Amino acid sequence: EWEMAVQQAEERIQEAQGARTRLEVEYALLQGKFSLVREQEQNWMQARSTLEGECKTAKERAEGLMGEVTQLRKVVDGIQQERCDRVKESEQLRTELASATQDVERLRTEVQHQSREILRLREEKEDTMQ
Repeated sequence: EWEMAVQQAEERIQEAQGARTRLEVEYALLQGKFSLVREQEQNWMQARSTLEGECKTAKERAEGLMGEVTQLRKVVDGIQQERCDRVKESEQLRTELASATQDVERLRTEVQHQSREILRLREEKEDTMQ
């Protein structure tokens, strides 16, 4: 009976460790995606900054180029919209990352519990054998 309980606990530990490994892989993938989104966000911010600088320079050079300035503002608005979309995506990835982190912690706790349970069962088995 004890051996069966120990075997079942060990199987649950193996299952939990497998799930933990899968979550850690998913966690690593999400971190990679998050890094890419951050990098893209920085690139968009740099592009926005560059375009805003060009817009300011064009306005200073000639007031008659307002049509070009208007076009550049549309581009900047498009970049800002892209940035907003990236921020939303980044927030979603942060949420998924937090959820995956919670799952990993829950599984760690479960593995610790199962390990303690195995030790307890082994101690009880040894006590009964003596």
